[in-house]
Amino acid sequence: MAIHRTVTILLVFTAVISLCWSLPEYRRIGCFSDNRDRALPKYLGLFRSKSDPLLSCYQESQSRGYKVFAMQNNGECWSGPDAHTTYDKHGQSVVCRNNLGGAWANDVFIKAYFHVGCFEDRSHRSIRNYYGSFSGADAVQKCYEKVVGKGFHAFGVQNNGECWSSNSADSKYNLYGPSNKCRNGKGGGWANDVYFIHDYSPKYEHHGCYRDMANRAMGSLQGARKNRNDAIEKCYEDAIKGGFIMFGLQHGGECWSGDKIELTYSKYGEAGDCKDGLGGSWANDVYSVNYFRKGCYKDGSPKAMGDFLGRFTGPDAVLRCYQKVHELLYTVFGVQNGGDCYSSKDASESFDKYGAGSDCKDGTGSPTSNDVYFAPGFDPYKKLHPREGCFKDSRDRALPVYIGFFSQNAIHRCFQEVLAKKWTYFGVQNNGECWSGPDVASTYGKHGVGTGCYNGLGGQWRNDVYRLAFKSEGCFNDDPLRALPDVLGIWPKVSPSVALANCFAAAKAKGLTVFGIQYDGECYSSPHGLSVYKKYGPGTGCTNGVGESWVNDVYYINSTSQYTSLGCWKDEAWRRFELLGTWREDSYLKCFEAVSAKGYKGFGLQYGGECWSSAEILTRYNERGKTDICEDGKGSDWANDIYLMAKGYKGFGLQYGGECWSSAEILTRYNERGKTDICEDGKGTHGEDAVHKCYELAAAKGYHAFALQNGGECWSSEEADINYNMHGLATNCKDGKGGGWSNDVYFIHDFSPMYKRQGCYRDERDRAMGSLQGSRKNRNDSIERCYQDAVKGGFTMFGLQHGGECWTGDKLEKTYSKHGEADNCKDGLGGVWSNDVYSINFYRKGCYKDDSPRTMGVFLGSFTGPNAVLRCYQLVKDRKHSAFGVQNGGDCYTSYDAMAVYDKYGAGSDCKDGKGGPSSNDVYFINRFDKNDKLYPREGCFKDKRDRALPVYLGYFHKNAVNSCFRAALAKDWRFFGIQNGGECWSGPNVIATFSKHGAGTKCHNGLGGVWNTDVYRIAFQHKDCYVDDPLRALPDVLGIWRKVSPSVILAKCFEAAKAKGLKVFGIQYDGECYSSPNGLSTYKKYGPGTGCTDGVGENWVNDVYSVDSTSQYTSLGCWKDRPWRRFELLGTWKEDVYRKCYEAVTARGWKGFGIQYGGECWSNKDIETLYNVRGKSTDCKDGRGGEWANNIYLV
Repeated sequence: MAIHRTVTILLVFTAVISLCWSLPEYRRIGCFSDNRDRALPKYLGLFRSKSDPLLSCYQESQSRGYKVFAMQNNGECWSGPDAHTTYDKHGQSVVCRNNLGGAWANDVFIKAYFHVGCFEDRSHRSIRNYYGSFSGADAVQKCYEKVVGKGFHAFGVQNNGECWSSNSADSKYNLYGPSNKCRNGKGGGWANDVYFIHDYSPKYEHHGCYRDMANRAMGSLQGARKNRNDAIEKCYEDAIKGGFIMFGLQHGGECWSGDKIELTYSKYGEAGDCKDGLGGSWANDVYSVNYFRKGCYKDGSPKAMGDFLGRFTGPDAVLRCYQKVHELLYTVFGVQNGGDCYSSKDASESFDKYGAGSDCKDGTGSPTSNDVYFAPGFDPYKKLHPREGCFKDSRDRALPVYIGFFSQNAIHRCFQEVLAKKWTYFGVQNNGECWSGPDVASTYGKHGVGTGCYNGLGGQWRNDVYRLAFKSEGCFNDDPLRALPDVLGIWPKVSPSVALANCFAAAKAKGLTVFGIQYDGECYSSPHGLSVYKKYGPGTGCTNGVGESWVNDVYYINSTSQYTSLGCWKDEAWRRFELLGTWREDSYLKCFEAVSAKGYKGFGLQYGGECWSSAEILTRYNERGKTDICEDGKGSDWANDIYLMAKGYKGFGLQYGGECWSSAEILTRYNERGKTDICEDGKGTHGEDAVHKCYELAAAKGYHAFALQNGGECWSSEEADINYNMHGLATNCKDGKGGGWSNDVYFIHDFSPMYKRQGCYRDERDRAMGSLQGSRKNRNDSIERCYQDAVKGGFTMFGLQHGGECWTGDKLEKTYSKHGEADNCKDGLGGVWSNDVYSINFYRKGCYKDDSPRTMGVFLGSFTGPNAVLRCYQLVKDRKHSAFGVQNGGDCYTSYDAMAVYDKYGAGSDCKDGKGGPSSNDVYFINRFDKNDKLYPREGCFKDKRDRALPVYLGYFHKNAVNSCFRAALAKDWRFFGIQNGGECWSGPNVIATFSKHGAGTKCHNGLGGVWNTDVYRIAFQHKDCYVDDPLRALPDVLGIWRKVSPSVILAKCFEAAKAKGLKVFGIQYDGECYSSPNGLSTYKKYGPGTGCTDGVGENWVNDVYSVDSTSQYTSLGCWKDRPWRRFELLGTWKEDVYRKCYEAVTARGWKGFGIQYGGECWSNKDIETLYNVRGKSTDCKDGRGGEWANNIYLV
């Protein structure tokens, strides 16, 4: 008996020890403030007297199905059904003690892991590593304790207690699909109950630890949340709000994110000092976004997203729907009715077809609405190997060569192996097997389309097939004169794969077909790369696919798959084509094979899968005209989607009396450069006047240079004036018409890269172009001399008149076109009372010393020859910097702050030929001329914060960012907009009171803002709407007609003409006609509202009408209290356009400011600037229009 008691005591003691050392089932998030508007609204009890208050509160919250719970005031237990979304709404606190909260402070906890579902397993394990078997009710908890310290994100319990996990458990757990064999949360025979660990979110994925530097790799700082357990989750939310797909945490909780950081996050290489997923000192823990909630949207019949993927219930319903969608590689999905999962391949275009919904609940929709989620699907390498689809396999292999099994990064590692063999397709099967072979384009789909591929890694006898987006041409020597002279980018210290991905993306974005990589991430290309990459012969020493010092790994970009779409075309009952078969699945491949067997040159898909073709398809497919009723690339009822076969050339060109030229795309590209009539005898261009004919062709396109090659071939491009000498001088040109692989180059005489012609404009005695600087008639250098005069005066524009008179002055961009266009300019030297007008691109500032560290720290390349300065300018201009230096005969330097630092070491004396010296820079300043800046005068540079001064994000514009943002804001009838961070466009309604609320900024650059600094612009007019016109004209005065110019130019010119005459309203219609009237405000609506206005410039007999704003008008002074005993006079009440109307009422009286109260009341008096603040500040104003007994005050 005693022995029995001893054993019992020992067992109890052992159990207690085990309990003491076990991990809890929940983990702490942090300490957060509370108030009477409870962050966790359900009071579950007071557990202060319990032996374990935390455990008791946890058990109570779990019994009610709540996700988080909190302890407050030393034992109060709080939770709620939505507490996981509201627990931090009052911010953080520091008064919690002993995990039991404090006075109005919650210690918040969440369950340490959660159940995902039951999933099948097989001998080739979905979750690889075995960590023992645990019996009893706490088997799941013990498995969690075993694996959590290993940094894994998920684990599985199988066969009533076996514990399985791995570093890929969270992505591969569902490799074999769901199972119904699990019992009691502990799995079953060949079935895993899968759990995710709660400090891991399936909404984002960790990519590693990477170094950072002052020139940030991860965008801009979004906020800092040090010492918080939810720092990663909050940074994810910040990235989503910004529309970004990656984010990083640094230094224990700083959150960094931005646009396109997938190209930069690893640019400084990997780091080893990140900790707890929160980064380290100058080190980022980097994450990508898997999916995020877009919002609630109504559904209807037919469904907005037509593919039903299953019903999932419980807290992981959204996650399980995402996993299904991820397998299909769709990018948008919806969860409806508490767990119904929908998606489709076109979901990104159709999810909102029925409009916004309002009845979604718990992230899982409602019976009539979808909670919609976006899944951006980050893969830094997927652009290198686009996926063709899932295809069946058999023992007669579709991809015959087995390359190996890769347990990690299988797709990318298979790609690398196949690239090295110069093959073009590969497949991944059975979770990591790599298969490929030569010439498999026609065999990879021979067993038909498959449906059992998972996560891009195939399945049993199923291949996920990928096509290489380029092929390796080999290793080739380079030289300082460069075989591929254009620098597309330099990515030092990144992995070879990242350098390859970035260089490929840069080349493809510019439409180039060849690129090369060498030495530490340098990426080179050229429009003529195919003919020049071999010029220095084969090389040796290329490593890892990214070259070596002075040796390029060269790649050729594959332009298409096996066929190219020609669009959707009508058909009729009297067919012109032959029906080759009907295939609803894999119709493209099967139709392609049927057509290839017959030797036809193209095919049409109709009615979802019918395959039609004939021997004459290329000449007859378009006889019945275009249509837009095709669907999903497979035609429709009496409509064909037409495809051109990619194999074999379909035409040829004869040039210079007999040379034969062709390409695979000749039928779709032969006419890109327009028609000409200079061919002779059906054999192209040659003859004595070849140079003049080539000049006529180039000049008509606005090019600045052209070349004759091989006795008469005419070549030109937009970059001809920059790139003409990239391969150096030649000696075999003849008769001014070039030679074999050599160009006789000509510059068109009204062009200089240092200035740009803007057009021919009338002048009058009220001069449009400043003052006369001198007259140089009958001199060939008149334009150049006038340019020099303008530079000496510090001016940015100049004009030549009457054959050589030079006119220039300050702020000519506001006046040069005020008298309208002229047509009598000649030879770039103007005419009688007409100016040929030029803007300055760049000019030499002087010679300045350089030292270490560099005054301008960004090295863009070294350029030799007479156009070294020009080529440096072009690179700097692309970066939107304002100054640059050329040193040591051709080294090109710049930086974003070059204007401020170029002279920090003083003046230099050893510059030569405009290209600096060994220790000095020839410094050049860039002038940016914008014809449209009068449409949106700049208000200044202002700071921004998370509480956005301009609250609505309109998008990111890479080119013409200011003008593109202006058009986006104008379309919404908003008055102010801002550019931040190089191209982000921000705006909003009623922001006149908020754009400057965070104070003036100092870090804007080139009119494009900076990090948390916004360049703010005011739209100089307001769009009224679209109105019908009549031959009697609502606005009878014609201010000008500008035919065949862009809508933005028309708008700028019409606005300028109206403003110059002091008119308040103008209208634009039909092909650039500009109308106004002194009484326009009362007449523009006289024929009623219209329809059909396009691009902001009206249509035939329909005006787009605008009102002119006279000034920047008013500055906000904030929100101030008022009382019934008024100090001001009521001037009017306007609910619409209140700012302008109040401003006009005040200025009519000569008063200095005004207040807007109660949404539209306008108050002022002559002493407003001294009396507005006597009753103190208020917080009751709203939307810049005051509140009850509160004025938004504006200073005129």
